[in-house]
Amino acid sequence: MVFVNNKDNPSFDQVQPKFAALHTLKQEIDDDMTLMRESVELDVKFDGPVRIMPISDTHLFAVQTDTSKVNELLKKLEDSNTYGIIMGDFIEGANPKIVDHISNVEIGFTDQIRAARKIIEPFVNTGKILCMVGTFTGHEGWGDSNLGIDIVQLIAMGFKQPDGTDLKVLFNGGRLIINLKNGQKYSQLVYHAPGGGGSDEINPLGAQRNRLWEFTNHTGPVDGVGGGDWHHRAGISKELTVDLKRGKEKSHVLYSNGTTKGNDPNRPDTFLTKMAKGPTLAPGVQLILNQPRMEKDDKRNGGYVWASYGYNKGEIL
Repeated sequence: MVFVNNKDNPSFDQVQPKFAALHTLKQEIDDDMTLMRESVELDVKFDGPVRIMPISDTHLFAVQTDTSKVNELLKKLEDSNTYGIIMGDFIEGANPKIVDHISNVEIGFTDQIRAARKIIEPFVNTGKILCMVGTFTGHEGWGDSNLGIDIVQLIAMGFKQPDGTDLKVLFNGGRLIINLKNGQKYSQLVYHAPGGGGSDEINPLGAQRNRLWEFTNHTGPVDGVGGGDWHHRAGISKELTVDLKRGKEKSHVLYSNGTTKGNDPNRPDTFLTKMAKGPTLAPGVQLILNQPRMEKDDKRNGGYVWASYGYNKGEIL
């Protein structure tokens, strides 16, 4: 008996280099196509304070969203020296696996994406949106987990900053680095969902605090940690560390952004209501990066961060 056209498979030793080549090629294609970054860096070219405003949990196109609060937040980006970072749950999305969620959504997922692009377009064109945040579970994240489609990258795709570079998307927990004109640098970890930690009453910023210590202990220094997602944990805090050996103190700014969803007690966030939690606080976090002039033998560090909750406290620009 003779087998015809029965070509033997190549040995695994012959195939293995193709796996290595495929692995490298796939990584190169991903790098060429993705907008995701571990860090985004901004060079400040002007003197005076810089205001950074987290924009998260606006939940556009949810029936419980207070659109007047969204408009107020976006309007602040028109102020001079003011910049925003879009930190997730910008739109409500849609999740067919949560039956009672569908009745809360005003328009379909596709139209939400198209509308979100139109809303942020004028701010991207004027350089007022520093970056977006992706790779999280939740409302835009439902597109990824249910359909394999990265909604945040779809919203950001095709936008160019005034300098011609793409609008970047940070990984959840990526670094925003701001190089001030006076030579100082400010960096913070930016999350939508900062993960577990703390409790609602005693330690509401516990998740941010945990991420701070993980990063500083295992990766390197950072000045602050910000996040959203926890609608009922909005607030700001400062964490102080002391280097006893060098006799130096270091402060870190922590914040959790609020939401425009469920601010009206007659139209509450139904998810929180079912867990007997709430109420929600409207967004109000802002970071003011001051730029004191660097003088010879000046003992100051040349810059300091002022964090507040409430936009009227930051009208100093």
